Amino acid sequence: DPLERIIDKVVDSSIYTLTAMRRSIDQVTLERVVDILTNAPRIDCYGTGAARILAMEAQHKLMRFGIPVVSYDDTHLQRLAAASLRPGDVALCFSHTGMVRDTEAMALKARECGAVVVSVTRPDTALSAASDIVLAIDAHENTEIYAPMLSRVAHAVLLDIITTAIALRGGPQMHEKLRAAKNSLAD
Repeated sequence: DPLERIIDKVVDSSIYTLTAMRRSIDQVTLERVVDILTNAPRIDCYGTGAARILAMEAQHKLMRFGIPVVSYDDTHLQRLAAASLRPGDVALCFSHTGMVRDTEAMALKARECGAVVVSVTRPDTALSAASDIVLAIDAHENTEIYAPMLSRVAHAVLLDIITTAIALRGGPQMHEKLRAAKNSLAD
């Protein structure tokens, strides 16, 4: 395909996926996740491969609210961290397929420790079964050859929705936290 056609295909596929996601979001579940994340004493973000980037982005966005949140580069560290979670803590898991054994293992360990497991993944998968709450996104794409693209876009937008809801819910005090976080980056 010529570049112009590639641009059209990628952009059109993303628009289609985001439109489908908007129609399928379970707002009651999403509201529950916002409540849980807002009040969590600790949030660990887990993901492997391309989903690892989403876990890092979740850490980056949520830490600006003053919420203790961390993501780990290594799956062994993720498993150790999951084993140290306590009741009330949250394990926020990302996986396009929902079938990555490491991510499932971290979810199961976190649940065993009493943490709430929130997963952004496909429904009816090993990860969704290991989770307390599933924010289901079923972006249809071929991951046999290509790295997940559409699911990454959908997961990132869902994360933006969650963090925007947390920011707006926090009112002026949250805006001050966000301002202080931004100012901490000034040179």
